[in-house]
Amino acid sequence: MSVPLGPKVAKLIVEYVPEAVVLTQPNTAESKRSVDKIMKHIRTHNIRTRMLSSKAVKRVFAGRNDNKDRIASAVAEQFPELLSILPPRRRPWQSEDYRMTIFDAAAVGIAYFAEKAPKNPVPP
Repeated sequence: MSVPLGPKVAKLIVEYVPEAVVLTQPNTAESKRSVDKIMKHIRTHNIRTRMLSSKAVKRVFAGRNDNKDRIASAVAEQFPELLSILPPRRRPWQSEDYRMTIFDAAAVGIAYFAEKAPKNPVPP
């Protein structure tokens, strides 16, 4: 049985009590509707939100190309505990592995914190 998106989001908010929620800007009408549903629940809990474009996420991983597989590999390098679930490189005729969403979410989180980091940190 499939649980509707709204109750899933509400449960996650209550369980994890996030200070902020970071989402990527939707690029299809279907994903826009999903983001709207998520935002509705987030607003009821007064949680800060931040929208990042996919370009902003890719900028953080500059030099890795903008290939999702390479970005996922870079995420796994930063978080070795994810190495065991890193999907194999996708071939053009294959559909995307469901585990890739974990790496997409982690990349968005990394990009969010990279944007917040001081541009010229003071050396210790």
